[in-house]
Amino acid sequence: MSKDRICPAASAYVDQALAAWDKKRSKLATKYLGRGIRKELNNQFTIPTMFPQVAVLATVTEQPDVTISLFHAFLEEIKHLREITFMGYETAGPFRWCAEQLNLTGYQNFFDETIEYNGFGRLPASENITRHITGDPYMNMDWLGTVEEPAPTWVRSPVPRLDHLLRDMCITATYRQYPYFNDLGWSLDDYDAELREDARFARARLGFTPDMPTFPENPEIHLPEGMTRMPRLSWNT
Repeated sequence: MSKDRICPAASAYVDQALAAWDKKRSKLATKYLGRGIRKELNNQFTIPTMFPQVAVLATVTEQPDVTISLFHAFLEEIKHLREITFMGYETAGPFRWCAEQLNLTGYQNFFDETIEYNGFGRLPASENITRHITGDPYMNMDWLGTVEEPAPTWVRSPVPRLDHLLRDMCITATYRQYPYFNDLGWSLDDYDAELREDARFARARLGFTPDMPTFPENPEIHLPEGMTRMPRLSWNT
């Protein structure tokens, strides 16, 4: 097995996630995944980027089974680790947001992990969250447009624009959960408002009504045997 390939148990959950994906639900979302998505998700080095981005995409397109399978794949990959770098915790932030939107309260509580992290090697929020919508409603019109009307750049290149938006949402969800270097001065409500508006933009472009529906509460959670919480944070990060 290739050194950069995820473990077989995690790979099985990736297969499960892709099998659950409804290709007809959103033409743009399916186009975004592309033919190489299985290979991307099976690469351990893309876990911090592709796992949360696809989970967010599945969430805003109302596909909880896909999102949950990606949760399981991630947990299978890290279950034997005594500690993980902050890159692993960067995955937990977007996962927690996804669980909240889908009302998966068991997973929401699991990924709501509090850690002490000094932000070493990380950019302040103002340098990473550069295209926020709520602070200035016009700052994104050139690349995103409005909920009602996409920008010309989005119309010409929707897949790269969707990739940027999903990446921005994951970054915002990470800073929301770990507000170190929060030089934007945002409160939790500010982060929630930004993510809510991001989701409305995404859903409008993906063919849905802008506002997320309310899902019934689902407290079930299935963790790998012996796992009760995330591995501790490695400071060599």
